[in-house]
Amino acid sequence: MNNDTNNKATLDYFRKRAELLLKLEGADNPKSLSEIETADLIHTLQVQQIELQLQNDELRHGWAKSEVASEKFEALYNGAPSGYVTLTKDGIIDEINFCAAQLLGRDRTRLKNARFGFFITDETKPDFNHFLETLFTGQTKEMCDVTILSDDQSIKYVHITGIVQKNSDYCIITIVDLTEKLRIERELRESEEKYRRFFERATYGIFQSTPEGKAISVNPAFASMFGYDSPADAMQNINNVSKDIFVDPGRRDEIIRLMAEAPYMKIFENIYKRKNGTFFTGILNLIPVYGPDGTFVMMEGFIEDISKRKQAEEALIESEAKYRGLVQNSPDAIVIYVNGIIVFANLEGHRMMEATVPDQLFGKPVLQFVHPGYREKVIGRMEQLLRERAVLPVTEEKFITFNGTEVNVEVKADPINYEQKPAVQLIIRKISGRKHI
Repeated sequence: MNNDTNNKATLDYFRKRAELLLKLEGADNPKSLSEIETADLIHTLQVQQIELQLQNDELRHGWAKSEVASEKFEALYNGAPSGYVTLTKDGIIDEINFCAAQLLGRDRTRLKNARFGFFITDETKPDFNHFLETLFTGQTKEMCDVTILSDDQSIKYVHITGIVQKNSDYCIITIVDLTEKLRIERELRESEEKYRRFFERATYGIFQSTPEGKAISVNPAFASMFGYDSPADAMQNINNVSKDIFVDPGRRDEIIRLMAEAPYMKIFENIYKRKNGTFFTGILNLIPVYGPDGTFVMMEGFIEDISKRKQAEEALIESEAKYRGLVQNSPDAIVIYVNGIIVFANLEGHRMMEATVPDQLFGKPVLQFVHPGYREKVIGRMEQLLRERAVLPVTEEKFITFNGTEVNVEVKADPINYEQKPAVQLIIRKISGRKHI
């Protein structure tokens, strides 16, 4: 509708101008024409009218295409994901799109005729001024990276590219916001640095190996654990993990098979060999790495040397075995009770109570074997042990065996922990002979 109105106004304007020119040329009183001349003139005018109509149609079509192109350009300009700004030589904003206005944190209508450098931080303003001067001086494409202070006082890192058309007093710059990209890159660097520090400083061996068993990377702890001078020395010499670090060459294949059968299995105890041929026990925590297509890419893992722990465990087992031997073969009866119930008694304890089968004392109340005349005293000592958890002095008591025999004894009571429960250990010595004397 607007196009038709504008076209009609334009035609009326040209018609009035034509009539005025005709009057100025003295054509108010045209001479009389013959019938043939009149017919020729009418034909000529009709032809010109058609030509003018065709020209008018072409103009209308051109105007329509021009308006569509203009609307497309405006939509592209304002909807672009990058900022576009037209600047004068002095850095004054002549045109700016929505994205650039959003980067500056201002309303677009308020930015026209503003100085672009006002939004550049003081630290990078010299870089921008040099960029603008070089851009207009060299008439070539220039680039620079600056920081922009938004209306909310947040700092944005942007990359600017500018170009000046020949003999123009204006330049067009594109602005790309790098803030998020730089943040991700910074966090990635920090993450990589944390991993590198962890990898370098870890006290247990960390490694990566190919599916075939070739070492890809190892940390210093791994190299030291296996007796190599450095990670480079280890990677150079470990060409086949199965043969170079496992005592049993088939152990690695066995582990891979076990993980395939039970994926939850990832921790294995193995015997490893060092560069010098000595052995050590280690705990392997293994993580298979697969590619996007599910292909087995490499193996990652951690190895902890538990040789000292194993030695300590073996020494403890040996010590416990010796202690059990001493307890079982002690000439004194040794009895342990928890909550008044006997949970352990050595050989002498069973002999003293005239037991007929092994472990016959287990599960019996300790008071069952105390003579009635001593039970009140014994109950008092048991309560005192429970309350004070302190060693009580030796005392004389009288016990009754399974067969009803009365036995005079000396009893020493010590509070202990038995299988992570508060308990009491009794050391009992028979004194019947001494009493008789």
